[in-house]
Amino acid sequence: MRDFFDSFAQEKVFEPLQVENWYGVPLQHLQERKVQKEERHTLTLVKKLQGGAAIVFYHQGMRKALQAAYPELQFTKWQTTTTRQA
Repeated sequence: MRDFFDSFAQEKVFEPLQVENWYGVPLQHLQERKVQKEERHTLTLVKKLQGGAAIVFYHQGMRKALQAAYPELQFTKWQTTTTRQA
């Protein structure tokens, strides 16, 4: 799975080990990305379920998927929640 995210970051020309770079990635861009040929050996399940959308679905969100791929990083911005006043 880390190969998938590393390749995505390389495509978008940013450093994947800088947490702040991931906060600007629209979820839709990640979900639309397909698994590349060189990534398939490590992502057999994801390949069958259509790439980025499957990764996000399986991990129940982008933050959890990134945290699983990069356990040495902390994605704290997505841990905060705000409540909307009616």
